[in-house]
Amino acid sequence: MKKPRKIVVDGQSFLWRYTHGHLDGVCQDKLSIHPESGASLRVLFLSGEAGSTTTGEGWGGHVGGLLIGGRSYNLNRPVLIAQIIRAALPSGWREQERGDFVVNGFELVSDAGIQPCD
Repeated sequence: MKKPRKIVVDGQSFLWRYTHGHLDGVCQDKLSIHPESGASLRVLFLSGEAGSTTTGEGWGGHVGGLLIGGRSYNLNRPVLIAQIIRAALPSGWREQERGDFVVNGFELVSDAGIQPCD
């Protein structure tokens, strides 16, 4: 399992990592973000109509790669992780004291208008 990476967003420290797996035979990337206190954020990217992961997809595919609306995103890029954190904050994630706050990653990225990071 990957070691969590540290990121500071707007003065707050977070640990994050993503994993790739399968749910009922469908590819899934899971981004886990842990703040210093409060609830953890779990962002699930389950391949389907809203987008797909690119792990194992041949040329151009890579672990942490996503396709959303014809655009490529890379979960290896801290700038994308920071945008996801900022997009999740208004949803009430940080107000939760404990446990996991789970969101659909494809919807979060699309609804927040997050742009690919070059």
